[in-house]
Amino acid sequence: MDIEHNAKNLLSLIAQLSADHPKSSTQLHGKHEEVLAGLRQLYLLRLITGTITHGRISDPLGYQWAAAENILLTKRGKAFKSV
Repeated sequence: MDIEHNAKNLLSLIAQLSADHPKSSTQLHGKHEEVLAGLRQLYLLRLITGTITHGRISDPLGYQWAAAENILLTKRGKAFKSV
């Protein structure tokens, strides 16, 4: 995935999330693998919170995600919502 595609994916995920209404990774639009990868990046940047289920595959950032529930934007994440 190139940088431009990755940035669009992250902004799309932020646009679909809120600070008040938790969502599940299955409720978000996009390819499931890309959604989970994007959510993991947002979590590592402290832009979201949630309940994470780790998968069995790991990479330099740790275990990849298998699912995410109760996803909310953090105060920091809300700042990117209007971008």
